[in-house]
Amino acid sequence: MSQEAMMKVLEKASTDTTFRDELKKNPEAALKGYDLTADECAALTSGDASKIESMGVDARVSKLQGSWFETDNSSFASGGSA
Repeated sequence: MSQEAMMKVLEKASTDTTFRDELKKNPEAALKGYDLTADECAALTSGDASKIESMGVDARVSKLQGSWFETDNSSFASGGSA
């Protein structure tokens, strides 16, 4: 598990519109350059803060995800793993 990689994804998604859009449209490609497990990818693309927190990411940081998954993300949770 790489909490550092997860933090980088969350930070980038909270500040980079292009990355955030890619994460929504093609999570596998967006997360490809990060050293993440399939479970970590699923947690990040789920839009569920509790899943992210269960991976050890600080609860305050995981709350950032709420601002970048404002649309239905069911397609991410089912197929978004790197």
